[in-house]
Amino acid sequence: MKNALAPRIVQIEDNRQTPYRFEVYGIDEAPSGRNVVYMFCIAWLVGYSPLYIGRAEDLSKRLANHERKDQAKARGASALLVHRPGLLDYVQYKEAEIRLIQSFNPSLNVQHNALGGLFLSTS
Repeated sequence: MKNALAPRIVQIEDNRQTPYRFEVYGIDEAPSGRNVVYMFCIAWLVGYSPLYIGRAEDLSKRLANHERKDQAKARGASALLVHRPGLLDYVQYKEAEIRLIQSFNPSLNVQHNALGGLFLSTS
């Protein structure tokens, strides 16, 4: 029998067609994990739009007081996606974060983003 509490899994590709497996959580959930990539996303019927992409050595600590979470929620984010690279994954979490930011240009990211900060409000 399937665990009713298990997160849903989605696959997202970067602009090099490298696939990443993401667990889907509600934006206010607090999953734990080490060496992960996470995204605050708008959830659509057919996919997700990342507003912020980051990486964390300790996800629980990183999410506890995240500086972009409230901004993402104000822009419509309702989902937290978490990628936990396995030992056999071609791209590990630090490189995966950079590739995903460069692929999606999320509006709340400044680093590694060609459009970084262009749409950030100072208020």
